Amino acid sequence: MTYLPRDCPFLKKEVWAIVTKQADGTWRIVNCLDKHQPCFKHNCAFTVDGGEWPFGDVTVDKQQLKDKP
Repeated sequence: MTYLPRDCPFLKKEVWAIVTKQADGTWRIVNCLDKHQPCFKHNCAFTVDGGEWPFGDVTVDKQQLKDKP
């Protein structure tokens, strides 16, 4: 698990997200840490019940893990 900035298509900017490594080696966003008022107008899995997954596939490289604050 780590915290990385990810592009949010609803806000059109980077937001901090929790990403976890899956058994197959891929990474998946499991929660968005930046929940702004505009988020609640969208069917985002992190803001409403039954929302759709708003993010594309996540790629995390070793450099991102080293560079994170």
